[in-house]
Amino acid sequence: AVTQNGGIISRIGTYQIAKLAAQAKIPFYVAAETHKFVRKFPLDQRDIGYKQEVLDFSSTGPSKPPKDAVDYTPPELISNLVTENGVHLPGYVFEQLLDIYGSLNG
Repeated sequence: AVTQNGGIISRIGTYQIAKLAAQAKIPFYVAAETHKFVRKFPLDQRDIGYKQEVLDFSSTGPSKPPKDAVDYTPPELISNLVTENGVHLPGYVFEQLLDIYGSLNG
């Protein structure tokens, strides 16, 4: 998902790769369709709400696979977003959500 501030919520490890790219002064591009733009504004990793549980090894019944782990990459680490509408700065997400919803309140 691409958040309204231009950050991304993606599989775990994306944030670390973006940090390494920033340290090496290598541009970090994100490819995402505009239907993945969401009205969410996480401030850091803790705002995602990834629930971690201790495994119960005594169970003999079928078990559910864990949810995919995700992390949040802030827009400061993203050079450009590549969408079906072209290549844009992270601020493009906010503009598009305003066009869609007219307001981001409620």
